[in-house]
Amino acid sequence: MTRTKPNSFVKERLAVQGMNGEYGTLAQLRIKARRAAQTELLERPECGHLPHRDQPARLMTNVRAFIHRQTPENGARDGT
Repeated sequence: MTRTKPNSFVKERLAVQGMNGEYGTLAQLRIKARRAAQTELLERPECGHLPHRDQPARLMTNVRAFIHRQTPENGARDGT
């Protein structure tokens, strides 16, 4: 079985971190975002380690906006 690099199929990434997370740090996420091409970083204020639990409605709004920006008619790159 041949494994492909993650970058070979991922066009864009949304990395989310609660600014009050008890595990990991914003610095760690920022380093990962710099190393991974085409990563958008979302730092959630007043949010702990689990943004989907702490701020579900806000996170869904952010995710929907991110997905919306990935569509070609909204300026997304076509992969070329």
